[in-house]
Amino acid sequence: MPGATPVPVPGATPVPVPGATPVPVPGATPVPVAEVTPVPAAGGSAQLAGGVPAAAPLRDELRTGLVTAAVLGLCGAPLGLLWSAVAPRPDLVRSSAGLSYADLETKDFIAADGLLFLLGVATGVLAALVVWRLGRLRPLGALLGLVLGAGLASYVAWKVGVLVEDRDALLAAADDPARTAPVDLPLELRSRAALLGLPAAAALTFALIALRRPHALPE
Repeated sequence: MPGATPVPVPGATPVPVPGATPVPVPGATPVPVAEVTPVPAAGGSAQLAGGVPAAAPLRDELRTGLVTAAVLGLCGAPLGLLWSAVAPRPDLVRSSAGLSYADLETKDFIAADGLLFLLGVATGVLAALVVWRLGRLRPLGALLGLVLGAGLASYVAWKVGVLVEDRDALLAAADDPARTAPVDLPLELRSRAALLGLPAAAALTFALIALRRPHALPE
């Protein structure tokens, strides 16, 4: 009956009654309360019983950062190939004064830089989503590796995109007296600020996800 006080019976195990005050029973064995202890989770990080992640050791954070930076740095090569394949270039023509631009007012000079910036932003957002998914239990290492790897990937993309073309061959073809059609100018990066798109987008996306889902971070 709710509110009733249980009557102690020697040798009996007490039965809890809703709303009743527990009374110690002589001879009854107390039931130990399970302690909350860290349980190692997959990947080497500790996880508290009940599903709450615990902070990873510094060694795991450093390993996560190095692996993240290395993988992202390698992703810069295909990004550079893509930039080189789709970036617009000004046309060169041969005149009596030598090589000159076919259109001095063309916007292709800044279009190539803007395209690399936009490709970097898209890649940075995608990289942040993947890193959050795989490395959020080690957020410090994941974030540092993400920023460093994104900066490295942006630099690699620039160098690969510029060096994949034979600049001397293109200039020689443009300077050929027998050639009348214009030749595309070799790809160049005129503003280094275009390299900031990838690391800035990656860091900002990771930070926004962490602010919106703080419960997914280890305590």
